[in-house]
Amino acid sequence: MGPSLFGRAAAGDRSARFWHAGPLVALAACAPDAGGPLAEPRPLAAEMVAPLHPGPSEAVAVWQAAAAPAAVPTQSEVIERLHAASARSGDLQFSLAWSSGVDLDLHVRPPCGSDVSFMRRRACGADLDIDANALGAKTTRPVENIYLPTGGAAPGTYKVSVVYFARHDLPIGPVPFAVKVRVAGADRWFHGELTAVGQVREVAVIGWPPP
Repeated sequence: MGPSLFGRAAAGDRSARFWHAGPLVALAACAPDAGGPLAEPRPLAAEMVAPLHPGPSEAVAVWQAAAAPAAVPTQSEVIERLHAASARSGDLQFSLAWSSGVDLDLHVRPPCGSDVSFMRRRACGADLDIDANALGAKTTRPVENIYLPTGGAAPGTYKVSVVYFARHDLPIGPVPFAVKVRVAGADRWFHGELTAVGQVREVAVIGWPPP
């Protein structure tokens, strides 16, 4: 895991913003919670925070450009969105949800080595059947889904990642997300956050068949 999602910013970097007025908190990036509710935010230790020191004019610009934080979709919200979108499932199902009009992209790399995403919707038995916020109307309740049908998953590892693809001229700010991975009918939950276009967050490595 890289630098603190909230606390570190290089000189001139506009991708990190301090928008929380109370005690600094951060989500545990991409940490599974064994099927329970998503982990509550936890306080950041003082040594993990590298404060910014903008001048007066820059401080005003930062305040105006920064967006209010979006909420992490709850498990029930993710399941509701998948149901509304008629998402498909099977041996394996990988689902991504977030709560803003920006474009995040779900990537899954099956054992054959070819990523399945919006750029290659089908490969190695995996299929991206739902993509969101790429073209046309944007939604603040997006969901994406990649699945392998029953009997269609090849043995090996499936690597899951999330990419911040486009901001669509929306205000700069952190974008928290939730990922649901269904393995042989059992759900595993992961969560993380992206702060800048082009950023990639590795979420999980899933083995098939399950032990």
